[in-house]
Amino acid sequence: MCSLMQHKPEPHKPLKMQDKAAFKERLLDHNASLDVDSPMSPIALSTIICTITEKNSDPELIGEMISFGMKVARFDMNYTTASDQAILIKKFRSGVLEYSKKIRKVCTVAIAIELKGTVISIGAFHNNVEKLNLKAGEVIMLSASRAYDDCGTNERIYVDYDELPSILQPKDKLYLHYGRIELQVRGVVDNDIVCEIVTGGNLPPHTELTVLGVPLNLSAITEKDVEDLNFALDAEVDAIIIPMVRTGSSVDEVRDILGKRRYPMQIIFIFRNLEVHSSLALESIKGACNFFIPFRLCHVELSTEKVMQAQKSMVARANKAGKPVYAVTEYLNSMIHENCPTFAEATDVINAVIEGVDGLILEEETAIGDHPGVVVQTLSQLCREAESQIWQSDIYSTLTNAAAPPVDPAHAICMAAVESSLKAHASGIIVVTTSGKSAILIARYRPRCPVFAVTRYGAVARKMNLYKSVLPVHVLSPPHPCWSKDVDLRMQEGIDYGKAINIIKPGDALILVNSWRPGAGFTNNIRIVYAS
Repeated sequence: MCSLMQHKPEPHKPLKMQDKAAFKERLLDHNASLDVDSPMSPIALSTIICTITEKNSDPELIGEMISFGMKVARFDMNYTTASDQAILIKKFRSGVLEYSKKIRKVCTVAIAIELKGTVISIGAFHNNVEKLNLKAGEVIMLSASRAYDDCGTNERIYVDYDELPSILQPKDKLYLHYGRIELQVRGVVDNDIVCEIVTGGNLPPHTELTVLGVPLNLSAITEKDVEDLNFALDAEVDAIIIPMVRTGSSVDEVRDILGKRRYPMQIIFIFRNLEVHSSLALESIKGACNFFIPFRLCHVELSTEKVMQAQKSMVARANKAGKPVYAVTEYLNSMIHENCPTFAEATDVINAVIEGVDGLILEEETAIGDHPGVVVQTLSQLCREAESQIWQSDIYSTLTNAAAPPVDPAHAICMAAVESSLKAHASGIIVVTTSGKSAILIARYRPRCPVFAVTRYGAVARKMNLYKSVLPVHVLSPPHPCWSKDVDLRMQEGIDYGKAINIIKPGDALILVNSWRPGAGFTNNIRIVYAS
């Protein structure tokens, strides 16, 4: 029986008034904006994406990362084949299933595959050397000949763009390892580019090569990417990450390939040039892509002091457009080998969450790190702390003002649900959803409490992990013959899950959202009840 109380019990006590006044006074001294009524959530509402490799694919380690807050698993196709990743994905899914049996609950973790994209990079080194020490003033050759792949030395290294020698001129600038190493072109001999090392340093293998001021004839995806994209469709993953998008036509190119297969996959684009796309991103992402990621390690193309300004601009534009945006790049890099972050890294994470990002992506921290579980736990704690410092009501007001009327009825109901949760200080918004659209619309307006998306569809539940504030609840029980009774039973499943993770407590206000009839697109019902 559904145990929802229709009368209001004694509410839980908020912060004392004198504590609020003192807290607000301290905040005003620092020009801060904090919703003092928003307690720290027991779990992070931001999406945490972890990179999975053979090193961290042990079922016990996978379960540990999930328990600490991993919502999406990222598989990088950069230096691996589809067959290798197929084995790794199968192993990962087995680990998720094993963890689900352990906790006696369906664990919904989304899988995202990142393609290599049209990045110009160098090859591996002779005898699998981990790095080359390039010294300023010396000469090195970049060869487009595949004969030098996997055998790079201090004299010659391979570059995987065949047309590069034909488009470079003397005095052109080349950058390796995200601008840490600078080369100047002296001349071109056949397939070899003779360069002087202007700024030296340690060079890892497979490092990206950046060319400035030279037009490059690069498409959005390569032949390998097309093969990997078809593999991702066959593997039924939940999202695909397309790196280094430079033009709006790149978005359409990927859409055309996916349209032929008609598979409902989320698409995440990594925008390459922050300065250019900070002005174009809004138009590019409105209808073309589901998510996007500003590429922060681009201080070669954009001066270092302007990178964060460009990122803030892109995040703000994405929030207004209702498109989730993720942050990536060295957020907890010191934790690859250490068990705690630096103060600067912790501050960077907290600022990114307060800025408005929907989630953060861990790359080397979990892919090759010594303590992947500790990294996820640390990131989750930092996100929780940051989320408690966001002025939700102000953000809601800004986002609703940006929504130009008229909006469709389901959209209006979702906006009303968020406003009701703010006014009632609700502990959760419970949404019974078929396609996930209602939960996504509610999450778009940044509610102060979690959105429990209750669904019977596994693909929808996994997709919900990609959105901030949404906690999917996958219902396995068969539908009840009576529609209204079935809705109440599913609502109760969401409430029970909220209680199990210590978010919903007896007496808490809850916002219930559902449709008036079975199927997708009929959301028009909102209720306020109190947990028993």
